[in-house]
Amino acid sequence: MGSGGNRKSNDSVRINLPEKRGSGSGGGSNSSRDINNVCPPAFEAIISPAKPLPNGTAVTVKGDELLVRGEIVGRLLPKHTKIIEECAGESIQYAGSVLNKDNGKVYAHFEQI
Repeated sequence: MGSGGNRKSNDSVRINLPEKRGSGSGGGSNSSRDINNVCPPAFEAIISPAKPLPNGTAVTVKGDELLVRGEIVGRLLPKHTKIIEECAGESIQYAGSVLNKDNGKVYAHFEQI
């Protein structure tokens, strides 16, 4: 964690709560769901805007569609949609913004808020 008692304002602490034991539900009793693996701090999805967009432009999610300024610029992969849906149930939300990389590709960069 590092030395010092001060946290950055954007740091947050998440504690994995133990799963409730089911009465023979068939799930693996030794496997626990690690919220840090289920809800990553950030992820990216490739997008294809018609015009160049500046970094930081807001990306909106509607279903599996990615929109920038009302224009559909891409779609989320099923695994990304699953992350957003499952993490919303854990009160974790993501904000998306445009990220232009040096390789010329454009991504929707999602970070926890």
